[in-house]
Amino acid sequence: MVEGSDVMIKSRLQSIGFCIVEPPCIPLPIGPFVFMGVVMIVAILGVVAVVPTSGGPLPLAITAILIGITKTIGVLAAVLPKLRSSAFRPDSQGHLPYLAWLASAGVAAIVSFVIERTALSAAHQDISAAFDFGQYPLTPMAPTTFAISLAIAIVCDVDLRMGRGWTLRLTEGMLCGAATLFALFICTHLLDIRSATAVQTPVWFPYIFSFSLGFVGGLVAPHLYRGYRGEEPQTLTAPGMAVAPAL
Repeated sequence: MVEGSDVMIKSRLQSIGFCIVEPPCIPLPIGPFVFMGVVMIVAILGVVAVVPTSGGPLPLAITAILIGITKTIGVLAAVLPKLRSSAFRPDSQGHLPYLAWLASAGVAAIVSFVIERTALSAAHQDISAAFDFGQYPLTPMAPTTFAISLAIAIVCDVDLRMGRGWTLRLTEGMLCGAATLFALFICTHLLDIRSATAVQTPVWFPYIFSFSLGFVGGLVAPHLYRGYRGEEPQTLTAPGMAVAPAL
């Protein structure tokens, strides 16, 4: 038996007298995720303030802010579409939204790339700097944003069968941190793309940095997502029963 779409199911239920009361459109919870991003940026600036640095294409503080902003965009791209559209969530048969995962992560990576190149042209007051990949080569900023967005989108939808406690949250943080670290490793060792902070910080710093950002995103974002998903009930009313709106 093939299960119909949500629209078809609702139409059939309404035709036999059921009244489906749709919940009001809950505003997207952008605030908590932006707050998380601001906290990440502040923490990053605190770390780079005590790390020995040297010159680079951008001041290290600006690079740190860009990394924090782009990773926040990755988190938002992973979570917010799921809260607004069922196309980004598993369907009623449990099929995972593989293409939606890739689409949201890809958009986050493209936005991160545009932000990074725009910042370069603004810092050097030269639009051509954004297109000068010889003097200002690519960095792993966009690929690691893709990785953290994809990892968070996956752990939001996949049941790891660990309950809903700290064991699950720590595991999700470790998985997202490992994904971000793996993306950085691929960029630096296989694609020969230097880290954005490679010439400004010790060699170990980009790896610890990337894992920490991924860990924080995986620790917090899926937990917030599930909390807001739990606030979206749908009421099914039997024929002849009136439903009074909640005050």
